[in-house]
Amino acid sequence: MRKAEFLKEMANKLQESMPKKEIEEQIRYYSDYITSEVARGKTESEVLEQLGDPILLARNILSTQEMGKPHREMEKSDAGETHRATHVSGNGGLIAGIIVVLAVCAILWLAGTIFRVLAPVIVPLMVIGAIIIMIRQRR
Repeated sequence: MRKAEFLKEMANKLQESMPKKEIEEQIRYYSDYITSEVARGKTESEVLEQLGDPILLARNILSTQEMGKPHREMEKSDAGETHRATHVSGNGGLIAGIIVVLAVCAILWLAGTIFRVLAPVIVPLMVIGAIIIMIRQRR
């Protein structure tokens, strides 16, 4: 199977329940992906084999679209390691990522503030507790 056939089969399956603009985005993404992998030294056949059946890939895209999640597929790197690649249409993924990063920063800041306030009390108590345990063990 060639790249054009692969993309055509995928597009035909996506037409079942995806708007034309989104189909064009998906086809452009996979076309660019195949081209970039070929430029990195892989054969077109190898890239298409890694992507798998275009109809199954399209079904996966449609099902993840229905769940409101980014499309993910398994890829193999040059070293043969399997990893996940994510293709997100629009800016929803970027906004979600920024929100997650801000939430993590806020949690770390709060934890640091609490530790900074409690450390002068907790550390001496822990030292006293360790001394008491050592004294009891010697008896």
